[in-house]
Amino acid sequence: MTYDSSKRDELRDEITRLKAENEKLKLELEIYRGKKYGTINMSTNPILAIDGYEIIDCNHQAIKNFNFSSKEELIGKKTYDLAPFYQYKLNETLYMDIFKDNPSMMLLVDPTDGSIYDANEAACCFYGYTKDEMANMHIGQINILPNKKVHEEMNNATETIKNKFYFKHKLASGEIRDVEVTSGPIEINDKQYLYSIIYDVTEKNNISKLLDESEKKFKQLFNKINDGLFFFKVEEDGGPGKFLEVNDVACRTLGYSYEEMLNMSPFDVDINERDKFLKLFKQIHKDGEATFEAVHTTKDRRNIPVEINAHVFYWLEEKFILAVARDITHRKKIEKSLKDNIAKQQRIMAFLPDGVFIVKNDKIVFVNECGKNLLGYASIRELLGKKYLNILHDDYHVISKERFKQMKHDNMIVPLIEEKYLKKNGEALDVEVTGVRIPYGKDFAFLIVARDISERKKVRHELDEKICFEKLRTEFFSNISHELRTPLNVLLGSLQLQALYMDNDLFSVNQDKHKQIHKRMKQNCYRLLRLVNNIIDITRIDSGFYDIDLQNCDIIVLIENIVSSVEDYVKNKNLTITFTTDISKLVIACDPEKIERIILNLLSNAIKFSKPQGKIEVNIDSNENELFISIKDYGIGIPKEKLEDIFNRFSQVDKSLTRNHEGSGIGLSLVKSLVEMHKGVVTVKSEVTKGSEFTLKLPMRQIQKSTIMKDYKKSNNYFNIERMHIEFSDIYSSM
Repeated sequence: MTYDSSKRDELRDEITRLKAENEKLKLELEIYRGKKYGTINMSTNPILAIDGYEIIDCNHQAIKNFNFSSKEELIGKKTYDLAPFYQYKLNETLYMDIFKDNPSMMLLVDPTDGSIYDANEAACCFYGYTKDEMANMHIGQINILPNKKVHEEMNNATETIKNKFYFKHKLASGEIRDVEVTSGPIEINDKQYLYSIIYDVTEKNNISKLLDESEKKFKQLFNKINDGLFFFKVEEDGGPGKFLEVNDVACRTLGYSYEEMLNMSPFDVDINERDKFLKLFKQIHKDGEATFEAVHTTKDRRNIPVEINAHVFYWLEEKFILAVARDITHRKKIEKSLKDNIAKQQRIMAFLPDGVFIVKNDKIVFVNECGKNLLGYASIRELLGKKYLNILHDDYHVISKERFKQMKHDNMIVPLIEEKYLKKNGEALDVEVTGVRIPYGKDFAFLIVARDISERKKVRHELDEKICFEKLRTEFFSNISHELRTPLNVLLGSLQLQALYMDNDLFSVNQDKHKQIHKRMKQNCYRLLRLVNNIIDITRIDSGFYDIDLQNCDIIVLIENIVSSVEDYVKNKNLTITFTTDISKLVIACDPEKIERIILNLLSNAIKFSKPQGKIEVNIDSNENELFISIKDYGIGIPKEKLEDIFNRFSQVDKSLTRNHEGSGIGLSLVKSLVEMHKGVVTVKSEVTKGSEFTLKLPMRQIQKSTIMKDYKKSNNYFNIERMHIEFSDIYSSM
C-alpha cells in the first residue's frame, strides 16, 4: 500500500516527536522526493526514505546503526521488518505499523510472568484462538517446553544473549507445529516487552527429514549398484572435470581409494584410449547420451573392458555427466568363443543351396549368402538386426509366431510349410520353410531354413491351369457335340419320316403329323441357330468387336412387352408369370435388343427349371442411381457351391451327359457380358428346392440427341417373336 501526502506528513511529525524522546537512537525519517535524494547522505543522523511502509533509500549512518553491511540489504524492506535489529520506544502509531499490520505471526509477551500481552491477526489465525483468548493466555500454554526452560529462554532474549530459537508450539486443535522464533526486547509506552516473530517451519523440517532419508537411501543404492558409477562436471572448455562422486564398486574395480578417485578425471581411467574418449565425449556432449565400450586401466596397470552408458544433465545451470561402467570381461570371453564357433558354422552354411537364417529375440543375427540372394539384398549386413517378421508376408505372421512357440517350448523341428517372403523390392517370394531351436551364446536362437519354390509353384500353377483348361475344353466340346447331335438327330428323324410320307403319298392323310414334324424341325433349327449365335457373340466379345447400340428407351414398356410375349410358353408349361412395378414410366439409355436377349435368356432358364404349377415373378424397382430388374422362380434352385460358377464360360450345374435340361453353358456367361456392357451388374440368390432369383442392376442414365422408343414391341414385332423362338428353343412344348 502507499500512503497519501497527508498521512506521510503525520508520520513524519510523529517520528520527529519520537526523536526527542528516544535517547538510545535518534531516528529521522524523510520522504524521498526529487532532488532531496542528495541531502540524505549529508546528514549525521540515521535517515530512511520510505514510500508507505517500504524503504526506498537510506544514508550511511542508518546502515551502521541497524547493523547492516550495505545499502542494498536495507532497500526494499518494510519498516516493521526492522524490529529485530534495534531497541526503541514505540508509540501507538508505530506500534500499529510494526506489530499489528505485520503479515508475519507476532506475539508481545511480558517477560516477567510469560503472559501474552498481544497477538496480531496472523498469529491468531495460526494458533486457532481469538484475539481475546490469546490475550488471556500464558506463553507456556503454546510452548511445550517446561516452564523453567521457557523463562530461561525469555531471559536470554531480554538480555539479548540470544534472539533466534526453535520450539514446538501447540495449536488450539492440539496439533504440534515446528516454529522458528526471532525474539528481542521492545519498549511500548514506557513498558518493556518481548516481541516474537514466528515462522512455521514444520513442512520445512519434514522436507528436510525426507531429504535426509532420501540422501541415505540414495547413498546406499549408489554404493550397492553392481556397476561402477562416475559423476563429473563438464568444464568451461567442454572437457571432463575431476570426479565429484564415485561409488564403492568403481573404487574396488580400479583399485583406488575414494579420496584418490576424487583427484582423478576420466582421462586418468581411460589412459589407453584418450583420443577415442575425446571423440566420444564430444558425441555425448552433443546428443546428451551415449553407450559405448571402453577399456579402464586399474591402479596396478591391468586393463578391464567395460560398457559405458553416459548421460548429460543440468543442475544449478551447470552441466554434469553420470557414467555407468559395467565390467564385460566375462562377456568378451564368451563373445570371442561364440565368434569362433559362428565363423566355423558360417563357413559350413555358406555352401548350403538354401537360405539359412538365425533369429534371436525376433531379429535376424545371421544369414548366409544364399539367404541374402534369395531376398535380393546387396549385402548380408543389410539383413542383420532386421526383424524376421519384416521379411515375412503379413498373411503368415500368425502361423509363424505359433511355429516359434512350438520350437521354443517343445524343442521340436517344425515341419515344412509353404510361406511367402518379401524381397527387398517388395515382391512376394514363395518359399518352403522349416526351423529348429538351437543353443546360441548363454541363451538360444532359432535356425530357419528356407528354399525358393517360386519356379516350382509357377510350373505347378501352369500345369493346373492347363489341366483345368483341358477339362473345360473337353467338357465344352462334349456339350457342343451333345447340343449339335440332339437337334440333328431330331431333324434327320423328321426328314426320314417326311420321306416316308412322300414315298407313300401320305401327306394329305397325315397333315397334322406333318405340321408337328415341321414344328419340331423348326425348333431344332432355332436351337442350332441359338448355339451358333452364342458362340459367335462370345467370340466377338472376347476379341473386342462386339458393341451395343444405346438408345433412350422406356424400360418399363420394354420389359412388360417381353413378359407378355412369353405368356403362351409359360401357360403351355403349366406355369404362371406376373409382372409388377410401382413405376409407370422410366426412360434410360440401353440397347433394347440386348436387354430383350438378356431377359429372354433368364426367363427361358426360369421356365426350364420350374416345377409344374409353379410361378415366375418379374419385378422392377429403382432408386436415385440404379434400376433393379428381378426375375424370380420357385423351381429346383442352384446348389450353394455352384453359385459362383454359373456365370463362368462353359459352366453348368449338371455336367453329366444324361442331364435333365439342355444347354451349352455359355448363356449366362453371355448375359453377364451384355449386362456389364450396360455398366451394370447381374447377381443371383438361390436355394436348392426353393428356387432362384436373378437381379439386374442398371445405371440410371440417358444419352443426348436420341428419340425415345415408346412402343418397341409394335415396331419390331416380327424380330421380337423370332428372337423369342430362338431363345426358347431349348423348351419343348405342344405349341
